[in-house]
Amino acid sequence: MKRRTKLILAAGYVLTFVFVLVATCFIQNYGVGGDSFETSAGLPVLYVNYQETQVNKMNAYVTPIDCGYLRESVSLLDSDGSITFQVISNGHTPVSLGYTLSDAANEYVTEEGTVQAVSSGESGAGGYRLTFKNPLVEDREYCLTLTLADSEDQVYYFYTRVISGQDYRLSDKLDFVWQFNQNTMDPDMSGTVGDYLETSGLNDNSTFADVDIYSSTSMVMWGGLEPAVTGTMATTIKAISADAATIQLRYKVQIYQDASDYTEYYVDEYYTIQWDNNVWHLRDFHRSLSEIPGTSGFEISSNMLRLGVVSPEETGLLAGETGDGYSAAFVMDGRLWYYDVGNNILTCVMSMDPDDSAACSGDYPYGIKALDIASDGTLYYIVYGYMTGGSHEGENGIAVYVFDPSKNTIQEQAFIPSDRGYEMLMMDVEKLAFMNDNHQLYLCLNDIVYRIDYMTGQAREVIEQLDIENYKLSGDGTILAMPSSPTAQDADQILVYYLDTGQTRTIQSEGKVMRLLGFFQNDIVYGTADPSRVYEDSVGTQIVPMDTLYIADSELNVVRQYSVEGQYIVNVRLNETTVDISLARAVEENGRTVYENMPGDYLVHNEKETEEDIYLTTVDDATMRSETYIQLPSSLSSEVLAGEAVVRDSGEIVFEIDGTAKPAQKYYLYTGDGLYQDYTSLVEAIEDCTQPTGLVVSESKQIVWEKSIRSSEYRTSFNSISQGDMITSVVSAICAYEEGKESVSVDSSMTLSQALAANLTEHTVVNLRGLSLDDVLYFVYADRPVIAQLRENEFVVIVGYNPYYLQVADPSTGEISDWNYETYSQVFEEEGNIFLSYY
Repeated sequence: MKRRTKLILAAGYVLTFVFVLVATCFIQNYGVGGDSFETSAGLPVLYVNYQETQVNKMNAYVTPIDCGYLRESVSLLDSDGSITFQVISNGHTPVSLGYTLSDAANEYVTEEGTVQAVSSGESGAGGYRLTFKNPLVEDREYCLTLTLADSEDQVYYFYTRVISGQDYRLSDKLDFVWQFNQNTMDPDMSGTVGDYLETSGLNDNSTFADVDIYSSTSMVMWGGLEPAVTGTMATTIKAISADAATIQLRYKVQIYQDASDYTEYYVDEYYTIQWDNNVWHLRDFHRSLSEIPGTSGFEISSNMLRLGVVSPEETGLLAGETGDGYSAAFVMDGRLWYYDVGNNILTCVMSMDPDDSAACSGDYPYGIKALDIASDGTLYYIVYGYMTGGSHEGENGIAVYVFDPSKNTIQEQAFIPSDRGYEMLMMDVEKLAFMNDNHQLYLCLNDIVYRIDYMTGQAREVIEQLDIENYKLSGDGTILAMPSSPTAQDADQILVYYLDTGQTRTIQSEGKVMRLLGFFQNDIVYGTADPSRVYEDSVGTQIVPMDTLYIADSELNVVRQYSVEGQYIVNVRLNETTVDISLARAVEENGRTVYENMPGDYLVHNEKETEEDIYLTTVDDATMRSETYIQLPSSLSSEVLAGEAVVRDSGEIVFEIDGTAKPAQKYYLYTGDGLYQDYTSLVEAIEDCTQPTGLVVSESKQIVWEKSIRSSEYRTSFNSISQGDMITSVVSAICAYEEGKESVSVDSSMTLSQALAANLTEHTVVNLRGLSLDDVLYFVYADRPVIAQLRENEFVVIVGYNPYYLQVADPSTGEISDWNYETYSQVFEEEGNIFLSYY
């Protein structure tokens, strides 16, 4: 998503929060006892001990979570089929270590048992070696759950994925990554580092907060900053195959301004490497840098509070006008900060990372989001993911807190446990979390939107099923809109929810299909279409030719209307102040209505933007490049008074919420740095994978697509197709190849997509329309032939490929032959890249 450098944030700004619950969950209102939020990292920690090197840190959970969705690390078995663990007990006395091995989706248990303790001479104190009873299937991932029992009868759960295989060369891959990291800090190795980069204009080299494989060699080499690594460097293997691996490094550095003055930074690096033609290739590299406030941090100059080198998007700045003037909340270095602008007081509200100078931010999977700043300055916020301290230490879920700046205290209002990991919660946080002026929380739980009032103990279901692909939020987050049905033909209304007041209204047009297009700030944009013109093309894509486009204000009064006589609106794109409109006219062709593209048009919609008094901006620095600042409303002292909040106790209220609704089929996109987002459209998930690596996983936890894993050539064993009716021939050939069916049933009224879905009963048919040929060839590599449209109702089946040719089964001839790759890539593109496959 593109973001402007200047991020304007209003007092009523919404930070989204969603998480997925187990079938029944409880929201518990606990007070956190004691004088402080304890973050001493007092729970045990497990590492994989690979050739005397600790990798793949695993945190202790006190309640189990569903590891089928976790892709935090993968551990390779040793050549003898065993795996060794190192336990850091942190004051606990381990008694036993058990294990459960399950399939990659964590749906059935393969085996379970006890892990053998080994002497300190073999792996050091606290060592355990696991040898499975049965050999693992090579190159197949499994989920491994480890259960550590201590002398106090407390059980802790740890998770990693495991894989077995020959010639994985993990030592060589780790050595490459570690050496590359060292080379970036050695000026004499500039040429070596530069040879692996893909320096281009895709990275503007403006900030050290975001450096990647497309950056200049100078930026990757730290631009002369001479960083010094402090503490330990954490290594995590995120993914691995025989030829490739994605490896993460986390560490701290000190960068000196002079002999005695330095600033500390957290560093997070991702490497994707591949062994190809006896040469190592760096397929992806990304480094993020985040400043740790110290003695030189949080200085004020020219009406700006300096945050330093940090990604503006990750600060989550929330500003509000209060009785004393203004207040702002932001997240930095794993801590939540609150700035009372009028009194020039900056408070560290909460720190979830342990107080350990050797630890790295991100060692614990959690996030903090500010929700609302009330008129009296009270801050409402959430902490989600793994709880590093307090009464919920070791649990996974969401805690709701209130910070009272007048008393300098924080109070926990609610805790919602979840059996899905931090990445799932982080993804869902970006959907919906809104707190109105009555302190009612709107949360999306398992794609159901609830309004939760923890002050009165009431919870109410607001939206039974959130349409995650089609819902829209207004600019200030107070209005949510979604079509009445995810199926275009049935969407005869637009449902509008006013989250600030609880009111619900509808937009409808008698006898028309409604299509929600988006928002201009708080103005809603939608279109209408004749339901008789809505149709599904041959591969199952819904086409909605709209006759009229509308722009309505927040009260649903139409302020703009657009239509063209004899033409239809087939696509709309909303920009900052304009609407780009694609037009077409209906023509008859071979007894069918088709839509012929016409010159497009646009609308200018200038909504007056409100200038905010507090917002993020960037300032160029001669040494550190671009730095992030908070622009303030008035002149202040150059020194900021600092404080730290304390915790107070509270009572308890319990909400029982039933989150059992079955969500629609979803796809989860994982990029090099973890879970990115969920989708109901597989095509959108694949299109959003802009990094050189990434994979898409289905709701059933099956890998559906991978970006960089396929080889340069592959040929399936698909070897015959009959000549005859296009749809029948293609469906028969696919079903015979995949499910061994000797006959199929195809109705003449069926589209190819419908016929294939009706007969390929053991698989899921997917529409890949719009994807490039390169992207869809993964399905061929995964032994799933791809159906491609040459012309309307003319199809072929791609059954193999190499850099020069496609192996194509043609039902018009009944033959399989080589087709020129480049030529037919262009043919498919001109037709609209209409593809079908399955998984």
